[in-house]
Amino acid sequence: MNLVRRSATLAVFALGFVLAGCFPSVGEVKIVTMAQPNPLVGVKAYGLAPVSWEGFTYDGQAEAAWLETRTPEQRASFEQDKVAINKKLAERFEVEKDDDETFGGGQGSRYSLAYKMLSYTDGQFFWRLEVRDQSGKVVDALESHAGGTGYGFAFDFNLAVVAMSTQALDHLRARRQG
Repeated sequence: MNLVRRSATLAVFALGFVLAGCFPSVGEVKIVTMAQPNPLVGVKAYGLAPVSWEGFTYDGQAEAAWLETRTPEQRASFEQDKVAINKKLAERFEVEKDDDETFGGGQGSRYSLAYKMLSYTDGQFFWRLEVRDQSGKVVDALESHAGGTGYGFAFDFNLAVVAMSTQALDHLRARRQG
């Protein structure tokens, strides 16, 4: 059922953009590291760490330099987006998860998901996901990107949130199976 829901969500996004003459893209997942032997076999519960924006760049500019070119309202909106992504990701995981999966604030989970937003370049958000054990050691790390809607930062941001959760779930479910 969740596969149908996830496919429908992505299809609606894609159809809307195509009808509007925009062609969004979701990048292939690049596996940066994957622990062997696989410690994620059978794991169905993960904490969600707050998204990190440390070192984020906008079209090659450091975040601070880019923000200097924005109005006070745009700066405030961006700061709100940086906080809101945590709630949006939690909501996406809640919608997309299977009944036996849990994604929460990190308390009591053996593993947590830690996202880092790397950049927004040429209309694409680039990010890294690290699956960490309780000691903070990186077990798996993935990188990908999404965007290109043609409608700007906000639309690309929302597409990235959907892609971030969908790609993570695909990876984690495959790893759970062994």
